[in-house]
Amino acid sequence: MYQALHPGDAIHFVSAASPVTREAVEDGLGLMKDLGYLCRFGEFTFGDNGLTAATPAERIADLYAAGADPQVRLTWGLRGGYGTIQMLAEIDYRRLAQNYRPLVGFSDLTALQWGIFAAAGLPSLSGLTLTTQVSHANPYLGVGLEILSGRRNYYRESDFRPAALQVRRPGEAEGILLGGNLAMIGALAGTPFFVDRDDLILFIEDVDEPLYRLDRLFYQLALMGVWARVRGVILGRFTYKDGELDPWPNLAPLIPEGVPVVSGVPYGHTPDCAPMPIGVAARLQTAPFRLEWDAFLA
Repeated sequence: MYQALHPGDAIHFVSAASPVTREAVEDGLGLMKDLGYLCRFGEFTFGDNGLTAATPAERIADLYAAGADPQVRLTWGLRGGYGTIQMLAEIDYRRLAQNYRPLVGFSDLTALQWGIFAAAGLPSLSGLTLTTQVSHANPYLGVGLEILSGRRNYYRESDFRPAALQVRRPGEAEGILLGGNLAMIGALAGTPFFVDRDDLILFIEDVDEPLYRLDRLFYQLALMGVWARVRGVILGRFTYKDGELDPWPNLAPLIPEGVPVVSGVPYGHTPDCAPMPIGVAARLQTAPFRLEWDAFLA
């Protein structure tokens, strides 16, 4: 159990992937300050090393630095983009675990979040980028802060807009809640940082991937035996160009009968993104929808 976040506590912001300017996150940081949180920054948070904000070693040093500040409760990635996969083999996971501040991140940070769970069993929260999702326009920002304060460990159907959810296959499931960006999950295949476990409740989303690429990723996971090991599936948003895709007809033949599946959960590359924990035991019920997980912050 890790210390929860409350007003007056500090957050250690990092750029674990692509570069970001202060201007791009000014509104999000201003909102967090207005809510009473202290904002600290890694040495290389606003760096620019081309594809990434800094070298892998520099970005890893920024991760470690969060654990050296007793006021810091969380490590928070400002944005995704590209680059966390460069860091995975260089992190000292024992050192990270000794003073771990749970990581909040999204998109490309899926690779880092899977890596720290695979290597050290550490939980994290997927969602809430400072560039787009930490905003008054996101109705799930307050929900995310409730999760981070330790006051919420569930989603109910009433948390989402009416008729948003679709039960593709009914049922109930228990397992480890795990997920993130589908393309990044696929990128970890064959590495030590792919979470190769049974009894998963898997949630996925993607952006700018046409249907044939989603289909290929679905089959990649099938050939690895992943779908045979899941106990429940949550489909977030799959956006491409100016529209939203429905990948369920492609995925349906690969999911074993009896595995509950829900789609339409507002989790994805949109401003109104509901954040999801990674690496905690959870329970899923499709009708009425309820997702509950073991608290990891208190």
